[in-house]
This record gives sequence, structure tokens and C-alpha cells, in this order.
Amino acid sequence: MKVCIVLGGYLETGGIQTQSVELSRALAARGHEVRILCMGSRMPIPAGVMVDVIEKPFTMGVFSRIRRLYREGELDIVHAQGCAGFNVMLNRIFQGVPFVLTLHSTAVSEYKVSQRTFWDKKYYATFYLEEALSCHLASAVIAVSEYTAGAASRHYFLGRERITVIPNGIDSSRFKDDGPCRKDGRAVLMVGRIDPRKGYMEFVEHVAPMLVKRVPGIKIDIVGDEFSNYREYTERLKRSVVDKGLSNNVKFLGAVPFDELRQRYNSSDLFLLASKEEGFGIVLLEAQCCGLPVVAFNNSGIREAVDNGRSGLLVNTYEEMADAVAELMSDDKRRAEMGAAARAFAARFSWDSIAEQVEKVYERVINKGK
Repeated sequence: MKVCIVLGGYLETGGIQTQSVELSRALAARGHEVRILCMGSRMPIPAGVMVDVIEKPFTMGVFSRIRRLYREGELDIVHAQGCAGFNVMLNRIFQGVPFVLTLHSTAVSEYKVSQRTFWDKKYYATFYLEEALSCHLASAVIAVSEYTAGAASRHYFLGRERITVIPNGIDSSRFKDDGPCRKDGRAVLMVGRIDPRKGYMEFVEHVAPMLVKRVPGIKIDIVGDEFSNYREYTERLKRSVVDKGLSNNVKFLGAVPFDELRQRYNSSDLFLLASKEEGFGIVLLEAQCCGLPVVAFNNSGIREAVDNGRSGLLVNTYEEMADAVAELMSDDKRRAEMGAAARAFAARFSWDSIAEQVEKVYERVINKGK
């Protein structure tokens, strides 16, 4: 098949972008012709995958490029990721181009855990309308978790039978346990962009002070992009770390190259995610694939990305989060057992198996249109 994957922005670090690149890599390995349409690329491109950079205005640029590719027989199906669904709706309306949409979360779910500023209200109101229209015009809808499928069904009045759940995957050859290079039961890693939805402020204010008291010498490294949209939030977050006397324990590392990210996973003792909401949580699979037990909140799609009690611990309160981290940091044996279970759990999510499931959706859509 000739597959065109469309992103609504740049190909850069992030869950949606990572999923798009890895799915492209897996589809190309299975013999498909794959191209990605985006505003530009800041990530390595897999062998066998083409990238078309679309200049602004992006929506009309996508429309023109897909129209040409479809007319010339250079694509069989378009696969839009998240908000990019709106960018390909015109091709569906005017040309009948087969169009699959993957939902990584929903506008309503994200708005509920946002800061609800004027900017948030304006952004998510637009996002909601675009996503709702995309869902109803798509030939098929994929959700990355049962949680996201249920939210889409409720929020967009979409029949649940129209949604196929296919989780994110993990490449175990790239994220792997490199052997016994752990530190000394004091190294915690957090990965994710600096965004209010990720719960960093609440972690710094409520959880980190308890951990510093209970785990002497604990080191908490935070890896993630700092976006201009959240500059004020990021500044307040860093001030809070200083004000609470946590500067020796909590470090912001920014975005790091892939090799360093993998090294960070392998040199940490535990992975922590403080997110208020996740459609799935691809970083959870990355950590578990590297043999790290995880601690996260028992909410949203996170429940489907962790084998609770075996590969990690899901908690409901800040106090429970501190308890879980302190308990695992003090028990080398249990941490090792959970790490082994984490690797086994992550192995269920190979990209080849995920690509095979996506293929079946493509085939169903294409055959239905014949």
C-alpha cells in the first residue's frame, strides 16, 4: 500500500511524533510505501520513509499535496495523527480520499486538566470543533487506548463500534536494558514536555518535598522540551524548586538526544509520571522496556500502559505517590522484580504487531471503498 501519514506540525520530540515515526518505520519494513507530510523535521527519518515538508498555509498545502498524490496514483490511504485530521478533511469531502484518523487524546479530556486560561479556552474550543468534524468525516477512527475511545465516543457523539483501539508501540531494539548500570536506589527519572497537563508543578509542591525527607540524597531528573507557550509556567515551576530548597535534588535537563535519553533510562532506578491525563503514555513503555519500574497516577490511558502491581505502581494521591517511590527505593529486590516484569509487559507492544493491526484497518477502509 501507498500510505501518507499527516502530522499537524513539526516532526520533533513528542508522543504523537514518536508514534508517527515508529509506525512509519514498521510499515516500511512490512513492504509499504510510506511518506510523512509535516511542517518540517527535527527527528531522524527511518530508512525507506519519505518526508514532504509543507509550507504555510499548512491546511491548503496539505490539501494540494494530497490531491496531487491521489490523482497521480501515489497514495492509497491517508492516515492523520491527532489534530491533523482537520487538515485532510477537504480531501475527504471533495475527492473521497480514504482517511484514517488516530486519536491520541481528546480536546475535552485535555481541557479538563489544563490551566483553563483564556488562551486554553480559545485553543480547545477550536480544537474540539476540528476534532469532532474529523471523527465524523474519517473513514475509520483509531484510538490509542480504551480510555481515549470512550472519551471520543462520549464527547463527539461517535458510535463506539466506529472506533478501533490500537495502542502505541515500542521498539525493543532501541529501548533496551543495557545491563547493571543502575545507581544506588536514589535516581528517579521523569520524561515529558514542560506542560501543566504533565503535573510537574503539583509534583514539585507536594511530592518532591516528601521524597527529599524520606529518601536521603534522592536525585530527580526531568527530561523534556520547554515550549514558549508555557514560558511563564516553566519559570514559576523552576522558581518553586528553588523556593522549596529542592535545587540539589530536582534538575531540569531540557530535551536531550536519543542516545542520552536511553542512557538516562538505563542509569535510573525508577520512572515517575505525574501526568493528570494521558491518552496512553508512550514514555511509560520506553521506561519499562529499559527495565524500569514505574510509579504514576491511576488515571486515564495510563492504566492501560502499566501492569499495576507487577511492572509498576499506580496511585491516587500525592501521599500515595511519595509512599510508592520511597517504598521501591528502599527495596532493591522488589525493584529488580518489577523491572523484569516491566520488560516482559513492554514486549507485548512491538511495533510490528501494532503495524499489523493498523494494516487491517487500512485494508478494511480501502476494500469498503471499492
